[in-house]
Amino acid sequence: MNSTLIVVGIFILFFISIMMFVLAFAKPKEKEDIALRLEKIKIQHSEEQKKNEDERYKRFKGELSVFTKKLAPFAEKTINEKSAKNIQTKLIKAGKYESNVIAFATSRIICALCFPLILIFLGLFLFELTLQDAITYSIGLAVLGFFYPIVRLNRLIEDRHKEIFRALPDMLDLLTICLEAGMGINEALNKVVEKSRPNALRDEIDRTLREIQLGNPRLQALRDLAKRIDLKELSSVIISIVQAEQMGTSLAKTLKIQSEVIRDIRWQKAQEMAQKAPVKMIIPIALFIFPTIFVVIFGPLVIGFMTTNQ
Repeated sequence: MNSTLIVVGIFILFFISIMMFVLAFAKPKEKEDIALRLEKIKIQHSEEQKKNEDERYKRFKGELSVFTKKLAPFAEKTINEKSAKNIQTKLIKAGKYESNVIAFATSRIICALCFPLILIFLGLFLFELTLQDAITYSIGLAVLGFFYPIVRLNRLIEDRHKEIFRALPDMLDLLTICLEAGMGINEALNKVVEKSRPNALRDEIDRTLREIQLGNPRLQALRDLAKRIDLKELSSVIISIVQAEQMGTSLAKTLKIQSEVIRDIRWQKAQEMAQKAPVKMIIPIALFIFPTIFVVIFGPLVIGFMTTNQ
């Protein structure tokens, strides 16, 4: 009798454990349906919100474009042929292919107008400046606003060059692997665009491939790529590729050598920046850290000396 009860008890415990295991990993169908409905509602709400934001952005952009069209004739008078060519070259280097010289000149006028107006508004209502002082300061801000787009454009070019320079060795390694696997140069470039992370170099290679598909010769498209970006290391790689294509030498070995050279250049630049760091730290140390140390060390002494004299 006792053995029978033990067997029954073990069976009941085993059955309960199996049921608990099943219930732990199983979800009721109603809850799954509710979760799916809630997820669909969230997706619909997010899509509607995004659609409304896009409509507001398009409306604002349309109003801004009307305003810029009115300023375009005045902006065109501020540039000559030489400066227009220079600005267009910089826009291409920065990857702003959708922009043009007139739009950039218009943005300069807008900044030259907005900066002083913001200062006058803040000066009169927040900082309690007189109208004469606000107008005097706004003249300097107008000049600053007129040159701000150029400074920002140069900064964009510099950041884009750094991004391309950082991505170039990895791109060359991936391109070398594809070539060693037996792919052609066009197929290898397509594979690089497909497998690489989004960056400026990937976008430029994709643009070059589209030019080749439209009928531009491959070597000329690569030369145009180097001309657009105007980066010394990339131009060296393009020259090596063109020479290897013309001479019939191994392109994979050439790219492997170029990848090692660029990595050495990157390491040298990193060492150069590390050596410049102590010199750049002198000014913030002298302005912010040394005065604090002097106050902490000599402050109690000065206070003690003053109290004893009194």
